[in-house]
Amino acid sequence: MTTSLNPAKVKRFLAEKGITVYGRCHYRRSRDGRELVSYEDFHRELVNSCCGANLLTYTGKVNLRELYESGFSVAKVTIPKDNYCGIFSSMYGGGSAIGMRLRSDVTLELETVGYRGYRLVLDASGSGLDYSIGRVYGVDDSFFDGTVKLTPANHETV
Repeated sequence: MTTSLNPAKVKRFLAEKGITVYGRCHYRRSRDGRELVSYEDFHRELVNSCCGANLLTYTGKVNLRELYESGFSVAKVTIPKDNYCGIFSSMYGGGSAIGMRLRSDVTLELETVGYRGYRLVLDASGSGLDYSIGRVYGVDDSFFDGTVKLTPANHETV
């Protein structure tokens, strides 16, 4: 999960909440002060998670004109500060509260290698074989917060 939390601080915070954490969690000094979400929000996401997939999901609105003008080929997405992220799985139709408020803008490069990386996925109920956030949580468009900034694959900025 990319939230820039310090693993050692996560372990200590969870232990203080009575949660047993196994394994070594290295102290990453470079992450101190650069956390994208609060430790409290992260804890709440873990406690409210009801799905084994636990895929980090960022929310935001997309300007369809920008997406169309990019030829649906986007290299980067910048999610604005104060939007939310959380745990969700469109495969299993479960997740958490999606309640971790971003402390700063987050730019994600949209590329996947094997099963790792980020994808831009529009929240739509597809073929019935997958689940949308709207379908699972019963939310309207206001849930998705601010509009993301798209960087087309063949341009510098939009």
